[in-house]
Amino acid sequence: INLTKVASEFVEYLNRMRELDLEVAGEFLVMAATLIFIKSRELLPKEQREALDGYYECIMCFCCTSGCPSHWWNGDRFLGPAALLTAWRWLVDSRDEGRGERLDSLDDPFRLYRRHTILNCTPTCPRGLNPGKAIGEIKRLMLERGG
Repeated sequence: INLTKVASEFVEYLNRMRELDLEVAGEFLVMAATLIFIKSRELLPKEQREALDGYYECIMCFCCTSGCPSHWWNGDRFLGPAALLTAWRWLVDSRDEGRGERLDSLDDPFRLYRRHTILNCTPTCPRGLNPGKAIGEIKRLMLERGG
């Protein structure tokens, strides 16, 4: 992976979002806060890699967030399905060293728990992903953690 190219494309995308002056630009910045802290450059074992299926394919179009009533009502505080799907993608990755910080940042009554399981997010995803499932998994992980 050419990280310089990825970073350059990311900055270019942010600049385009700023030009469009969309509310989505703020949501994208929230997602950018879910940076990955990889321990190594090693490939994941097959079973761990398969656990990522359905999470890493997100194209960050925010269709799920646009269709989410919980986000309509609390968009200033609820992170929304796209950001939470991305957070779960990294929480599942065993190479991620930022798991504790990521869970700490989600431990808030509005960031994660404003979801009402309406599940409009899943049918709106053009990639066929299930953000609702990812959000449920984060909640389960928070309960196991004691949060």
